[in-house]
Amino acid sequence: MRGEHSVSGAYDGAAAAARRGPLGELLYFEGCPSWRTTLDLIVESGRDIDVQPRIFLVAMADEVEARRRKFLGSPSVRVDGVDVEPGADERSEFALACRIYRGEAGASKQPESCWVRESLEHAASYRASASPLNWFTT
Repeated sequence: MRGEHSVSGAYDGAAAAARRGPLGELLYFEGCPSWRTTLDLIVESGRDIDVQPRIFLVAMADEVEARRRKFLGSPSVRVDGVDVEPGADERSEFALACRIYRGEAGASKQPESCWVRESLEHAASYRASASPLNWFTT
């Protein structure tokens, strides 16, 4: 899989986006042993909190693309453009490499499910409050 692929649909306006949920991106490279289980983690995390993210798979082609997209390693999960790992925005090592997450459970090849759930919840609540459907309610 090269490039970007939608798993659950494409953007079609603010109101529909608010109903459907946040944009989830799974960035990875071919051969990464963890991206499929991380995709399952994103789907299950959304199901746990009753949020249906629009998930896009983004395959990194090379080191140049990895640096351009600020790719922290495979797999990387972003919700509405923000990496789910706390503190990830402070990092600057971008490369076409495997990613190791360090959380309360120790080192892992995928993010902690609580990070994914919290990111989805935050994005979904923001989208709901920013939706044009809520502009005229009192």
